[in-house]
Amino acid sequence: MASLMTSPGFIGNAIERLPPARWIFLAIACSLTIVILGMAVPIMGIWVPAFVMVVMMLAWTALDFRVGAVLVLVLIQISGTVFIPRELLGIQGLNPINLLILGTILSYVISHSGSRRLSIPWTPSLVYFYVLPFMLAALVGMTKVHLIPGAFETMKLVSFTSGFGYFRDLFIKPSFAILAAMLMALVIQEARQPSRYIHVISAGCVLLSSAVIGAFIYSGASISLLSSSGARGFLSVLGMHANEIGLALNLSYSLLIFSLIGQKGFSRALIFLALIVIAIAILITFSRAAIAAFLIVNIIFLIRRRQVGTIIAFGVIALMVGLFFFEPIMERLGTGVDTANRAQISAGRLDKIWLPLLDDFSISWLFPHGPSAIMWSKPMLNGSILFVGHTHNAYLGLLYDYGILLGFSIAGFLIYLFRQFIRFSRQDSDPGLRHLFEGAAVAMLVLAVQGISDDRFTPTVAQTPLWCAVGILIGRGGLSKVAKKSATPATHATRGAV
Repeated sequence: MASLMTSPGFIGNAIERLPPARWIFLAIACSLTIVILGMAVPIMGIWVPAFVMVVMMLAWTALDFRVGAVLVLVLIQISGTVFIPRELLGIQGLNPINLLILGTILSYVISHSGSRRLSIPWTPSLVYFYVLPFMLAALVGMTKVHLIPGAFETMKLVSFTSGFGYFRDLFIKPSFAILAAMLMALVIQEARQPSRYIHVISAGCVLLSSAVIGAFIYSGASISLLSSSGARGFLSVLGMHANEIGLALNLSYSLLIFSLIGQKGFSRALIFLALIVIAIAILITFSRAAIAAFLIVNIIFLIRRRQVGTIIAFGVIALMVGLFFFEPIMERLGTGVDTANRAQISAGRLDKIWLPLLDDFSISWLFPHGPSAIMWSKPMLNGSILFVGHTHNAYLGLLYDYGILLGFSIAGFLIYLFRQFIRFSRQDSDPGLRHLFEGAAVAMLVLAVQGISDDRFTPTVAQTPLWCAVGILIGRGGLSKVAKKSATPATHATRGAV
């Protein structure tokens, strides 16, 4: 009986007998359990990680690799917050997400090692033009760690003192977003209703949005007070900066609002409610870049739809939200504009980060310095720059950290990825996914806009919603030499629903 219960065939049949999407909600519930346990770590100590490990192994053994993938895809979206432990059993870098990824991979291999064939998607453009330049730059940066001022460690701005620690934190950890995308691709390849997986992205972002709203309520401050540039520290309790949170929320919002059109019934209602929660959280961050990108997404959506009913609904919602947020938002967006104070407008970035780095421009910019190379740049070492761990401008960071040569390779891949989203938004056989890919293309515009003041063009925690969409794209045959035949509407007619 025990061997029957643990066999891949039994597990697969049990999953298939479940109503559509119920196992997805089961995995999301497990994610919530892990988050709650993570919050209890400081109180209960080692027993919590032990229990988390047991829960994860039980979920993997009793269910299916898809459940593990969903858990990873939900939890990784909040992996930058304090709710996910940074270490387990005293091992730095070991956390529930890492164990889940390992368990999911093992589950996939075991379940496909018999009569079912392993089908690992191969995406040469992603590997050669994005991951490889990223890794090469990180290897270069490993040799420069000794130049980083000790104050970075003293102020706990970095958690490494060796080349290996640098490589772990600035290449391996960010690359988990790409690994999560590949897990999504594996799931999508076998999914009968792949558009349902938009709820996985929604669940992770709702968790993050709820944390933002909770932090706002806990602060006890008014909306008008928190809109000032010096009052946004209330989000620091979450472990992420307001700009990072704003980017993650905007990326999810872009994916969800366009996906809303392709959903029906209860599924559409869930996404609509998620959009309301996410929109409120975006406004609460009072990040100027996030608010600007949020407005751009909504404008593009309205232009693309051009339906009277949609415009009226947006107008009503905007009016209701404006009663609470309009004045604080306008005050926040106008910071430094009235006085033409460029230091206030750029939050000191222009004079204290960007211009000093540009003054250091030389032939060396052709070649990579390494991720977060600003920490050992000449302006940092001579004290003419703010004490920061990255350039606060994705464009400048791409050129300085990766050099012009590798930087153009990464930029070229992102442009290609954008075109792939556009292509599949027109050609995919699933109407729900066509809308999702349209939202993903807009999400890349969000990344470009918010990249002016923050983040990077290499993987970060804030970008995980976009990477989930990349995983869906790969699962449908995108980024590969030869696209799957199922990616065309004509094929859908001959195959039928899957």
